[in-house]
Amino acid sequence: MNLLNDSLWIGTMLKARLDGIAPVYPCVATGNPTEFCVYRRAGYQGRDTKDRFNYEETINIVIAVVAPTYIRSIDLAQRVKDRLDGLRGRWDDKLIEDITMTNAVEEYGDDAYVQQLFFSITLDTSNGK
Repeated sequence: MNLLNDSLWIGTMLKARLDGIAPVYPCVATGNPTEFCVYRRAGYQGRDTKDRFNYEETINIVIAVVAPTYIRSIDLAQRVKDRLDGLRGRWDDKLIEDITMTNAVEEYGDDAYVQQLFFSITLDTSNGK
């Protein structure tokens, strides 16, 4: 795994997939948007063979969906889920085996409603081997 490349790639993929829902930022929003999504990597697990050949990576991502009203936060969260959950296929040079939403929690703070969506992204890193 190349942590920098994979993290940047996931950010590019997330921004492209979530385009039109709300602005998407890595780790922290910039400026003063009232509705936005912030993603962060929350975990990583590589799978390899007995010969140490890495054939699969699972990257856990948390996407916080922030909005000024509860209903709007739920609406945006559903749109994020619809765009990502179950996604499979090739994106750039990466093969996405699966994206699965694994959990969701909600909270309120700083005059905003936050829906946190947890996703597991499984990548085939065997490059056809």
